[in-house]
Amino acid sequence: MNIYLNDLSLQSKKSIMENIPFIKNFIKLIENLSSVGNISLNASHNLWGTPVSGFNVTTGTCINRSSVPHEYVTLLRTLYSKFSLQVADSLPYFSEAEDMKVKSSSVGTACMQSSPVISFTFDGHYTTDTLSGWLQQDEKAISPAEVRNIYEEKPSNYM
Repeated sequence: MNIYLNDLSLQSKKSIMENIPFIKNFIKLIENLSSVGNISLNASHNLWGTPVSGFNVTTGTCINRSSVPHEYVTLLRTLYSKFSLQVADSLPYFSEAEDMKVKSSSVGTACMQSSPVISFTFDGHYTTDTLSGWLQQDEKAISPAEVRNIYEEKPSNYM
């Protein structure tokens, strides 16, 4: 079964250090899913260039220039390495807003394949069984869409 990273859930107004407990819970969730077998965790090609909670995993630096202990840098790099970079940054795109200003090819691919996504829960917005938004399949067509969501409080959503 393919599970796609909800890269829209990587953003947070809180610092990376404030979000470490959520990141640790996310890692436990991935470990639980991986123990089931026949699970493929996928993300977009540009995952390593996408900051998590303002932290650039590749460079090991924060946008606000705060420092992160080495153990957390290693933890985040290990987390990113769990994902196969299978999704090109191209159509289909999913967005939570019809204007498609903030969009995800990873979530769009999950929609097209009827696969679930896995989300960080830095805020309550991604603690829902289903994410609703808009799917852009070609240059012109935008239609309402939903995708099943796996998150730390509801790991059974992948079943």
